Amino acid sequence: MEYGFSNQPLKFTNLSDAVPLLALGHSIHRFKYDFVYYPFDRSHRLRPFAFAGSGASLFVVKGPSRDAAAAKGIQLNDPWKLTVSWGGGVKYLIRDQLAASFQFSDGMSGVPHYGLPPSGRFVSSQYSPGFQPDGRLHNRLISLSFIYQWGSK
Repeated sequence: MEYGFSNQPLKFTNLSDAVPLLALGHSIHRFKYDFVYYPFDRSHRLRPFAFAGSGASLFVVKGPSRDAAAAKGIQLNDPWKLTVSWGGGVKYLIRDQLAASFQFSDGMSGVPHYGLPPSGRFVSSQYSPGFQPDGRLHNRLISLSFIYQWGSK
């Protein structure tokens, strides 16, 4: 089970003639559950592993950014997206309870819509821009970690 958090810039270009650029700040909260497979038991010093799983990502537009967008007539919300993850690595047992791990992972989700309609439209004689999300977002991670393991081999 894993939780991840990141602050990332968000930039919309060419939403409308009146809003050629909308640069915002937003946070991404990722929740996931992975199933891990170790082909060797804990008695081996070098243990490769693979994992795969799923979860959800919450894309949160920060308050000041939400206010800046609203001042331009753009209402944004905080969408959830299904996330699929996979990866693998190797764990090396340095001592009985101390290990080092190298890991690669990729978390994939759809592109969030942030509450924008799929196409522009006029609402009360004011143009409301649209956004058609397309493609996949990838959150790739390469890590090196040191691990203290409780219990015996």
